[in-house]
Amino acid sequence: MTATDFLEALRWRYATKQFDATRAVPENVLAQIVEATRLSPSSVNLQPYKLILLTERAQMDALIPATWLPNRPKLETCGALGVLTVPTDLGDHTVENFLDQVAADKGIPRESLAEVEAKAKGFLMGMSPEARIEWARRQAFLALGTLLSACAAARIDSCPMEGFVPEDYDRVLGLSEQRLTTAVLVALGYRDASDPAAAMPKYRRSISASANGN
Repeated sequence: MTATDFLEALRWRYATKQFDATRAVPENVLAQIVEATRLSPSSVNLQPYKLILLTERAQMDALIPATWLPNRPKLETCGALGVLTVPTDLGDHTVENFLDQVAADKGIPRESLAEVEAKAKGFLMGMSPEARIEWARRQAFLALGTLLSACAAARIDSCPMEGFVPEDYDRVLGLSEQRLTTAVLVALGYRDASDPAAAMPKYRRSISASANGN
């Protein structure tokens, strides 16, 4: 994909309000979107989030009561729902487990990462527990941007959503037992012909208003 192709994909996408409920997103395409999300950058490379992808209609229907009214049509018609979650117990073990995996994947001695470990722990544990969760949410939003771009590249429609009750999502999905909490949602699928937003011109601020580059 060239830079021009990527720009065209971003111009094509929009926040889909109504999906074609008869069309499912192919599993291989969903797998590519998940992989793109996994490759997203994050602070200290800790990747403090987990994407839960729901494709069963019963799973998504169970979450409708916990979703704000304006977002319910998206949930009722989408082909898949991505739930980006973050850990509620971020701590020293987060860094330790991550670096254990880094050492194993790279085939390097674990002790060679001692300096990295000290710096990462100092950074993370310098925050309050609440601030750590908020930091993790910001990393989840970085992953969300990658996810949305991957959807656009694959010509899969999407809509990010914050309008939901996190505590209820956590309860329905059993996230508390996994020490996770819901950060943000993204509905995936194919735009419905009846969605009026699909025909609306795309609006973004001008280059001069949004950036000072050439």
